[in-house]
Amino acid sequence: MHIDPLEKKWMYVVVFMTVVMVGSMAYAAIVLNMHPPSNVETIDPKTLHLSGEFAEDNLGVSQNPDG
Repeated sequence: MHIDPLEKKWMYVVVFMTVVMVGSMAYAAIVLNMHPPSNVETIDPKTLHLSGEFAEDNLGVSQNPDG
């Protein structure tokens, strides 16, 4: 099968760019410890409204004293 030399160069460029992008994601995941979020902490929706931050009187928009 004959592949035109210009097309072959573009294939090398695309493969190189793909390797660089996947390599940068692997670097970020391994060295910088950046991972997708996980389900380490499960929130119980039944008790969510009972905690202080999500209490009924704390919901909505409020204005701080400093403006």
